[in-house]
Amino acid sequence: MERISSSLLSEFRRFDWFYIDNKANNDILRLSPREARHARVLRKKKGDKIVITDGVGNLCLAKVLRCDRDEILLTPDRWQHFEDEYERTIDLYVVPLKGNKNRFIVQKATELGMNSIIFFHSRRSVVKVKDPLKRLQSFKWIAIDAMKQSKYPYVPKIKLYDRIEDVIMNIPEDGGQKFLFWEGETRVFKGIVRDKSHVSAVVGGEGGFESSEVNRFVKAGFTTVSLGARILRAETAVITAMILLRYG
Repeated sequence: MERISSSLLSEFRRFDWFYIDNKANNDILRLSPREARHARVLRKKKGDKIVITDGVGNLCLAKVLRCDRDEILLTPDRWQHFEDEYERTIDLYVVPLKGNKNRFIVQKATELGMNSIIFFHSRRSVVKVKDPLKRLQSFKWIAIDAMKQSKYPYVPKIKLYDRIEDVIMNIPEDGGQKFLFWEGETRVFKGIVRDKSHVSAVVGGEGGFESSEVNRFVKAGFTTVSLGARILRAETAVITAMILLRYG
């Protein structure tokens, strides 16, 4: 498969993007009902060019072959692959927040290039996810829509764990750098992330963490760090942490 550069990616960004479940090499492709609705909203018609992506770096320019109430068919060009330009891999672990804030976090995490988003429950969790499969499916499409909007062909993996122990047990063995953003720490997170590294970072929810939970993370090799002296809302803390992790 041909690999594309950042300059060529700019050419793909001239077109509207759509998601397809897998990189099929068929002569004719069909958009899913959800993506077909999006195409109709954008008033796509026969002969229009669009970009399709599978969310793991593969892109293809395609032409609309048929566009009606029943289905939208495409004739694809050759698939091309764009290597993730970020050398730093980031796994973000977050305690679920109240209301629609988790949707916001998934959206911004996708835009900021997080490689995975893992929600987990702590002892002080205000929100308990009751239907994990339904919630994960909802988060998946929020991430896909954010990928299409930002026009960067990678969708983060999204998972849900029940306990802190699940987080610790599932962190890759190579580990890389591990950080716990904690309001009880005074050491500011600044300039301590290596460029070419795997980073695992934990951010708490509205209730914060109990001292025993902080100790458990520290025992597992996490470094506690601060976002500064100001008291931030939970969603602001998550966004700030993501920006520092990606660009700090």
